[in-house]
Amino acid sequence: MPAEDRIGALAARWAAEGRTLHAIYDDATRPVGALGDDVPVATLATFTAGLAAGGDEDIPCTLVADVTVRATHQGQGLMRRLMDAAAHDAATPLMALHAAHPARYARFGFAPAIRSACVEVDCARFRLRDPAAGTVHEAGTHRADELARAVAMSSAVLRFGALTPALTGAESDDGARCLVHTDDRGVVDGVLTWAFLGWTPRAQVIEVRAESYATVDAHAALWQTLCSTGIASTIRAADSRLEDPVAWMIEDRAARRVTAVTDGYSLRVLDPARALAMRGYSCPDTSLVIEVADGTGAASGRWLLAVTRGRATVEPTARAADVRLGARELAALFLAGTRADALHAAGLLADGRDARILDDLLRWPVEARSGLHF
Repeated sequence: MPAEDRIGALAARWAAEGRTLHAIYDDATRPVGALGDDVPVATLATFTAGLAAGGDEDIPCTLVADVTVRATHQGQGLMRRLMDAAAHDAATPLMALHAAHPARYARFGFAPAIRSACVEVDCARFRLRDPAAGTVHEAGTHRADELARAVAMSSAVLRFGALTPALTGAESDDGARCLVHTDDRGVVDGVLTWAFLGWTPRAQVIEVRAESYATVDAHAALWQTLCSTGIASTIRAADSRLEDPVAWMIEDRAARRVTAVTDGYSLRVLDPARALAMRGYSCPDTSLVIEVADGTGAASGRWLLAVTRGRATVEPTARAADVRLGARELAALFLAGTRADALHAAGLLADGRDARILDDLLRWPVEARSGLHF
């Protein structure tokens, strides 16, 4: 695709997402041949998505992407200026970003919130113990985003941690193909996009680009179909759950191998009260006072959190705190991707009792899973 067409396609996708580019420019005198002052020296893009956290509606979340600082301008506080401005302008209780090196963003209050497994499947050995339920169909990728959104919204438990839209960019993904699963009533309950990467000296590889499913049966059937295409010996996916039930649904567990475990996206909590109130809970009914400390002061406060039948009310209070933690630690624990007792052992939570309370409060029946790379 010509460069002009690629830029046009990117601009169209950004417009559809509502993505805004924030940039800093340098108008200093420069030698002939250097990049002009119309080229930014630092950038950061933001757009909004919904984070599924088990509540009645998704939590609005500001996504941060396209973070760059030119090598010639490192160490001048440019990224701090952009991050502070983005946090100030955000009208959401949470921010999220994907980072190859999450530790670089700790100083801005971000903490890794979920873990993802990279998996590799041997097609010849992948066989379900029982016949797959429902029916798998091939679909056009232009429908993938729409179908995946409908699937995602139908399962509050399995979509925990998902950022919508789950399949952004599928329409313009050259060479991508799409599989759709329907249940016995004909309702779409699974969508998977994939691409054939071609032949390598050791394997013929299919890559899973994105997957959204409302039932484990749909998930299993989509993978069984993908393994049966006959064009590949290996399937790779980079956004799987560590504890995937499909591993126990196949005859040979060794057919599915975890090749790496990585951090998924990182979260920053801007408004703890609103975030906690919109989250769902699987713990018994409870009431406690949570105190959050934030170095910037923006997310600091003390609130009475009362959980009744999986839903919470959160109100400011002057009562003594039952649990104390930092805003970054809350970000790490928010989706139960990290256990509070691990943070206590690492010295990030002072009180072991606080850790036990937080683990009981924030647990969820399944691991959080992203589904969106941005």
